[in-house]
Amino acid sequence: MSGLAVLSGAVIAYQIILMQLLSIVQWYHFAYMIISVALLGFATSGTLLVFIRSWAVRNFNNLMPLLMITTGLLMGIVVFGSQYSGIRFDSYLIFSAGSQVLRLLFTYLLFFLPFFCAAMAIGLTFIKEAGSISRLYFVNLVGSGLGGVLALVLIHVADPASLPALAGLLAVTSGLFLIKNRQTFHKILGGLSVCILLGLVFYPPQITPSQFKSISKTLNLPDSKILWQKNNPHGFVQLVTTPALRYAPGISLTFHDPVPTVEGVFVNGNWYGPLVKKSGASKENIFKYMVKDLPYRISNPANVLVLDAGTGWDIEHALVSGAARIKAVESHPLLPELLENMKVDWLHDERVSYIVSESRSFLRRDTLKYDLIIIPTLNSFGGNSGLNALEEKYLLTREAFSEMWNKLSDEGSLTITTWMDYPPRYPLKVLASISGMLSAAGVENPDAHIIAVRSWSTITFLVKRLPV
Repeated sequence: MSGLAVLSGAVIAYQIILMQLLSIVQWYHFAYMIISVALLGFATSGTLLVFIRSWAVRNFNNLMPLLMITTGLLMGIVVFGSQYSGIRFDSYLIFSAGSQVLRLLFTYLLFFLPFFCAAMAIGLTFIKEAGSISRLYFVNLVGSGLGGVLALVLIHVADPASLPALAGLLAVTSGLFLIKNRQTFHKILGGLSVCILLGLVFYPPQITPSQFKSISKTLNLPDSKILWQKNNPHGFVQLVTTPALRYAPGISLTFHDPVPTVEGVFVNGNWYGPLVKKSGASKENIFKYMVKDLPYRISNPANVLVLDAGTGWDIEHALVSGAARIKAVESHPLLPELLENMKVDWLHDERVSYIVSESRSFLRRDTLKYDLIIIPTLNSFGGNSGLNALEEKYLLTREAFSEMWNKLSDEGSLTITTWMDYPPRYPLKVLASISGMLSAAGVENPDAHIIAVRSWSTITFLVKRLPV
């Protein structure tokens, strides 16, 4: 019973770990792939057990520890194998290079193996002890639930590349409990598996993100290096510095001064925002040359709400523009720790309240009114493509816009900036959502409440409570 619970927990923990690893290496959409691989492993094992049931039951004592130990060993080494340069696939190249399809299928097969072996062990236990099936199901479900909790704990404390081997050690341990005194081969295999997995824990394989991920492009810049990194169930956060990284979205072509360098923050390899260490007048000049400065040009908002505040670029902008009170909402729990470690001075500015919360949840429970609500810059330079075109944005639904509209003061406004894509798609979607929200709110002439200003690369929408 205990072996079944431990193995069940290892399988669920491994599944969650693989989801995060593929989010780092590729994109989070491949969580669906891991779910399908796990289901295929269980389905295939069930089919095979139908044909070998009698033989498997007769050899139960030999097969069970062997299957459990093999499951744990495979959990560690298949991730190592999937990162080999001749096997590693890149999702952006699947439709342009036929070899990438074969690599994807081979990766699918690699990840299938540990789930297949684990499912064989679990299924064989159910067959052998069919008379106690209710107890077995209970143990299986309890172990699976605890495995999910364990995965979240491990993600907090361990390097992402070490996590599969840790889950593998759990599976191997379940098999070691079942080894009999005379099963010398099983003991040798178990000992070797433990040694191999411990080696992968302390000397984990290198996890290589897709060449098309933002962090891969940034690390190709001169003198780039990772200054800080930490893992969390919300995502793997990394801070990268390079003297070649500069950030000024939608800056006017009339700006002639040097664009200051910034450090880049990435979550699961995706761009999350620039890190602004020092506030003050040194940044004011560059903000005045951006279309995002529109709301500060036509009014002087005192109370500002920044949603999905991230690394604080919009907070810095509000500070240098004279906002008296700024409430910033950010969902990732590691961002305050990163900002504190990097000694970002505005974090302790008495005008700024930095709140860790999901933006939609905050909007529902907050009761204050704001002169300006800011949504961060959306999309990416040149527009999104591929899997990123399917990315959900729960802050951009009509319901979310309606919640923001209700939080505006009598003369308040809502601003949102997005990169331009060609042909235009994303800005039109945003505009349609805003217009639909205004119509649903009973605004008779939505056009009179919307201002749009674009630069060569971005467009800023300003939605005002009062007609323009």
